[in-house]
Amino acid sequence: MLGVGACALLTGLLTVVVIYRIASIGNRMHTTTLLLTGVCITFLMSAVISFLMVLRQDKMDSIIFWTMGSFASASWMDVGIVAPVVVAGVCVVLYYSRDLNLLLAGSETARSLGVEVERVKRVLLLSTTLMVAFCVATCGVIGFVGLVVPHCVRLVMGPDNRRVVPCAIFAGGLFLLLCDTLARTVLMPSELPVGSLTALVGAPLFIYLLYKNKKQY
Repeated sequence: MLGVGACALLTGLLTVVVIYRIASIGNRMHTTTLLLTGVCITFLMSAVISFLMVLRQDKMDSIIFWTMGSFASASWMDVGIVAPVVVAGVCVVLYYSRDLNLLLAGSETARSLGVEVERVKRVLLLSTTLMVAFCVATCGVIGFVGLVVPHCVRLVMGPDNRRVVPCAIFAGGLFLLLCDTLARTVLMPSELPVGSLTALVGAPLFIYLLYKNKKQY
């Protein structure tokens, strides 16, 4: 797991550096360009994974199951390795939660209030990359949790990231626990990939949130 996690971290950091370099103009990083670049790199990495699947057809079932996300192969040893990384990353995010609140007002406003905007973005990008790399290396790609859960928590708790971040952690864990329980019991003795259930629940909910936000304008 340490070897897999290290490879995942190096690849994740390399990907983030490439995206950051492309999205940065001068010393500033534009969010729209960052998102579009991330989408393009995602398709590129998907092509690389498909190429690896062709090279290792004997492992194709395992790779496909991993791309859909599952806790089936995770162990307590994996938890012991991933937990310190996640705790460290969460501490960094909580430390910058006040700066995140100011960034909600816009980069220029936050900068005028003393926030080192580009430094905060770089630190948070690296911290989240570290957490995501180790988590994905352990249980595969489980989508929509990070998109949907924080938005739902924000609707209940308000916009203050000092409350949203810790509540989103517990709400995300509870959501995954419920999805994993359903994945293990719906088609017993077979097990569904938990990532497929999170997508089935998360995608429609995220579309609803986007539609609701659109109506407000």
